[in-house]
Amino acid sequence: MNYASLEKAAPRLTLLATLGVFVALMFPLLKSYPFSDDWSYLAVLPAGSLLTLDWVFGLHNDHRIPIQKLLHYLLLKSSGGDFRLLMMLNMAFAAVTAYCWMQIACLMRDGRRSFGDAVIPLILLGGGFNAVSWGFSFQFVSSVAFVSLSAWFAIWYLRGLMHHGVEYAFICLTLCAWSGANGIISSGLLGAALVLLCAWELRRQSNTRRFARLSSVALWFLTLGGLIATWRPSGATSQSENGLAENLPPFVLGMSKSWMGVFAVPLGTVKLIAALAILCVASLLALWLFWGSYRRRERHAFEHLVILAVLGQTVATILVVAVSRAVAQPWTPWLELHYGFLTTLIPLAAWAILSRHMPRRIERFASVVLIVFAGQMYYANTSWRIRSLREGYPKVAAAQAALLSSQDPSAAVNENMSEYYYLDNPDARKAITGAIPLLRQVPLWQPGPQTPQR
Repeated sequence: MNYASLEKAAPRLTLLATLGVFVALMFPLLKSYPFSDDWSYLAVLPAGSLLTLDWVFGLHNDHRIPIQKLLHYLLLKSSGGDFRLLMMLNMAFAAVTAYCWMQIACLMRDGRRSFGDAVIPLILLGGGFNAVSWGFSFQFVSSVAFVSLSAWFAIWYLRGLMHHGVEYAFICLTLCAWSGANGIISSGLLGAALVLLCAWELRRQSNTRRFARLSSVALWFLTLGGLIATWRPSGATSQSENGLAENLPPFVLGMSKSWMGVFAVPLGTVKLIAALAILCVASLLALWLFWGSYRRRERHAFEHLVILAVLGQTVATILVVAVSRAVAQPWTPWLELHYGFLTTLIPLAAWAILSRHMPRRIERFASVVLIVFAGQMYYANTSWRIRSLREGYPKVAAAQAALLSSQDPSAAVNENMSEYYYLDNPDARKAITGAIPLLRQVPLWQPGPQTPQR
């Protein structure tokens, strides 16, 4: 195998290896039962329950997430209630995201492969995010995946390799808008960049092509407008602004570096400086290249605009999440596990544009440095996650055994509340106590002489 073949194979092998680590070492130790927001699915899972449009399209806190609800419903119904499959879906969408950015980076380099693309799955499929352990993280993973697919289709189109790439991109952005409030932000900003491309090319298209493109734009615009018009803030979002001024800066800075995970670099200042440097350099380069190319009326200027929009939507998401959540709680490093996946497009978009404009030798050297850094980051976060799952599995097994038995729900909650919900208060205990009888109507959780993990 020659050097070029190794460059082509390394990122794909890394993607397969990271998926393999999840399937072999994490998946068997995950909770088969609902955790926190996952208990909301008991409204439709038991036999005789109705899957209604009100439930599918209704608000869950701040978010309308019908795609997530439908996919999760189908997985849970088909498996009889194995909630581990929700995490498998998370990792499948993370793998799709990784593949998109491996392809985007390759397209930006005029089809040239790079060892550095291996950092993409190392960032996305590590154990540093709750996507590997909590089904409801799909809300974050899906919005990032749909943005990535949209960017890939757009750049594929701009490279002359997909005739209807822009239309497919707007369809992906429409799906992204149904991925919660974070998806609305991402869909709106990347969609605005693609609207500029549509306006720039409008007069050059046939009537048939113009109709197809305008239809996709209209679908995206009406969906986005309808979601914004019908949005209602949840209790957390509508809190008073006491503490906002104090909590907001740490929240913004903390989220900006959270794509590295909790344990990747022990020194938070080092992580922050590296994250901000990558973001600033990539954004300024994308802006400079776009403006220069646009002034020369060059079509590939919009490739740089797409990258800039991806970076911009991530920054906007960070700001909106920080403003809405800093009123409720100060920033803590553990929130990187929850919100970190939303920020992963910063290093991915940065690598796509920086590797395009590096001299070949510098790009190869940078690839080695980045693989070492991302490899260490992946190892630190994933080894912690695996160790945490192994150490916590006796409690998980006990909590599963309680659900599979005929034990009184209130007793099961008293003994295992921390394994069923991330909060422990009277309202949460009451909700889980009422949901356990519903769970026991689902095939996999009907009481009997089963083992804790089937």
